Amino acid sequence: MRAPTPSAAAELVSNDTSHKHESLKGREQRLRNVMQIYLAQQKQHLSVLTQALNSHHPKHQLQRQSQLLDEFEFRLSSAIKQRLSQETLRLSNKQHRLMALSPARQLDRQTNRLDQLQARLKQAMQKQLDSAKHQFAVTVGKLDTVSPLATLQRGYSITQDARGQVITNAQSVEVGSAITTKLDNGIIESQVTSIKDHS
Repeated sequence: MRAPTPSAAAELVSNDTSHKHESLKGREQRLRNVMQIYLAQQKQHLSVLTQALNSHHPKHQLQRQSQLLDEFEFRLSSAIKQRLSQETLRLSNKQHRLMALSPARQLDRQTNRLDQLQARLKQAMQKQLDSAKHQFAVTVGKLDTVSPLATLQRGYSITQDARGQVITNAQSVEVGSAITTKLDNGIIESQVTSIKDHS
């Protein structure tokens, strides 16, 4: 479009420049909005992954197993103490009745019976505790076997894509993809330059 006068031409150029400036500002604002939404989504995704990792970490599973063992030991000890208290009270009542009749031999038998009962209860408690501790040790061993840290310490590595997913198939990545390889003593950031499928 040709302006009839130089002043009109200057006005056209000014209007066009102003229009382009406003358009550029609009695009810049839309780009900022998109980036803010993307960053918020990535932050939320990272938070979810972090919570999932913490909840399945072997350390937390060991802590839960240890708490269960402590709780089991407390309940078993309380039950045995209650049983001993009941037997002691029952024997005490019998002793009072026997002493009223002066049967020394029966009193001795009841005392021996209480001693034997206490010994059996202690043995049962020790057996239950040993069994619980053994089960706990087995659980710890299984957790250590499947622990990612144990895998790394045996000389293996764990490779993840940009989303943090473990790569188990060459078809799940593309050339140019960014990948992260975790070793026992560090992390390697790299980029896929070629893919060779051996299947």
